Amino acid sequence: MDLLQHRLVPVLILLAALCAPGAAQQSYLATELVASGLDAPLLVTQPAGESTKLFVVEQIGVVQIVENGVVAPTPLLDIQGLVNISNLLFGMAGFVFHPDYMNNGYFYVQYQDYTPSYVVVRYTVPVPATYQVDYGSAHVVLDVSSVGSPHQGGGLVFGPD
Repeated sequence: MDLLQHRLVPVLILLAALCAPGAAQQSYLATELVASGLDAPLLVTQPAGESTKLFVVEQIGVVQIVENGVVAPTPLLDIQGLVNISNLLFGMAGFVFHPDYMNNGYFYVQYQDYTPSYVVVRYTVPVPATYQVDYGSAHVVLDVSSVGSPHQGGGLVFGPD
């Protein structure tokens, strides 16, 4: 299965589920191009309180800033040198802004490194509205040695508590 097919399978499964008998009558699914020229985008997000910028997480270890369909010249984060992308299942797998990002400047990433380990790292943006990360602020929250299966989860979220 080639790379494009591998990425389309989950989308096709979702579409099939939404179109299946018994699916809600008012459910509609649409796509919208928010930017082009991205490398293996996985997630589009934004911190609470941000209304003009989108943040596109790329599997290669880059978080791009998009405003009005234009990718900013400087990404929020570029850790390509740390992220192992030697396998389709590797790379950056999770990203989340702290719920209080606009005050504390924290965001978290999850990726597989070259050791190989799965790590969750917190980064800080000293002035949150500038989206200019302090790379020296990297704080490893979790480091789990990877043995066996290369796919050990992904996605980061904060719960209601």
